[in-house]
Amino acid sequence: MKKAMAVLIAVMILVSVFACKPKESVDTSNTVTTLTTDEESKESETTTENTETTKKESVAVYQLSSDFCDMPSRIIFANYSRMDYYSKATDEIFILCFDPLCEHGIDCLSNKFYETGLINTQNLDYCEYNQRIYILRGENLFSFAFDGSDLRNEYSYGESGKTFGRAGMMYFSCNVIQYLSVVGKFVVMYHENPDNGLLELVQYDVDSHEMTDLWEQLGLNSCGCVGYVPCEDKIVFSITREGAYETYIYDLYEKTSTMISNDPIADLGLYYGDCIYYYSRANDESGKVGSVMKYDMSTGETNKLFDTDKSLEIIAVANDYVYFVPMDKKLVYKSDNGKEYYSYKSQLSRISVDGGDVQLVSAFEEYDIRQVFFLDENRALVACDFMGPPPPAGSESRIYLAEIDEKGVFTSIVLLEPEW
Repeated sequence: MKKAMAVLIAVMILVSVFACKPKESVDTSNTVTTLTTDEESKESETTTENTETTKKESVAVYQLSSDFCDMPSRIIFANYSRMDYYSKATDEIFILCFDPLCEHGIDCLSNKFYETGLINTQNLDYCEYNQRIYILRGENLFSFAFDGSDLRNEYSYGESGKTFGRAGMMYFSCNVIQYLSVVGKFVVMYHENPDNGLLELVQYDVDSHEMTDLWEQLGLNSCGCVGYVPCEDKIVFSITREGAYETYIYDLYEKTSTMISNDPIADLGLYYGDCIYYYSRANDESGKVGSVMKYDMSTGETNKLFDTDKSLEIIAVANDYVYFVPMDKKLVYKSDNGKEYYSYKSQLSRISVDGGDVQLVSAFEEYDIRQVFFLDENRALVACDFMGPPPPAGSESRIYLAEIDEKGVFTSIVLLEPEW
């Protein structure tokens, strides 16, 4: 009996020891909370990131006219006649609407800013400072919250533009303000001077809601702006004054400017790795049309990457390559009645940021390329106009997903469509 009691007591002690053993701690260092708000769920979901298999994200910059607006968990873009977004968490496409009961009519957020991105001059950008999206329409600067709520008219120059398109959509023919970009807590954009029609730069403070006319502040009222480039907490802009170019760097916080060059380096330039890459048109009779140039902000030196006999558009600098599309007219379809359909920007090429050989990475043939957004080293979103065959009623603007091989070549292109 005593032995039985002893065994029973021993068992009870062991049970109590294991029952009271503290739980092992869970390593949450690789846990990332991502806000995803598709049509079925508004909940925040937590995903564990596998650091061994996660693809390396791209380091890239894009033109102000980019169709894409990058955010922490999604990429907003224009998909023909509606705004959609790409979910980074699920690799799916959703309509830019967060109301599960919405039927996506004219009052839907996705339709309010009709043809955003396709207009090119009136674009949108994300402000990390206050987690709001800022967007231009007509003579107004609008904003809405990260989840699509709280739509505001932040600033208005009036409404001289004529409304057209479908009723209820915020689209105006007047482009008094154009090409915005968010730099820190400031929204920078062009403003058309009503007296002389020249483009100037203005700066909107998202805290104070004040709009500052940089041209008035810097005494540049008789000059036209030919381009500006966001770079960290500053902008670089180029102007024309009495037939000559001048380029300045302007500190948005200190409100000071310094002239850095007599070349128009901010004309469709892109800031990457403390350098500005831009396309310079030829002014001589050498036979070349222009050159792709590199301006080093730290040394003030300008180097030529290569000459070209065709006009081109630099659309991105990503993963240490400059991506561009030459202007090259190609016949893609001829209808039965003899009408011809052409593509003009179907070939995507690249060159190293340090120069070298030009590499053709994709010939889309039946598409005109507007913009490329690199998801990672192996995938990219491509905004295209489909040119045929069969020929569309108009140039149908769509978003495609492209796969990229180890040599940087785009190997496939798949149309992306959201589920209703």
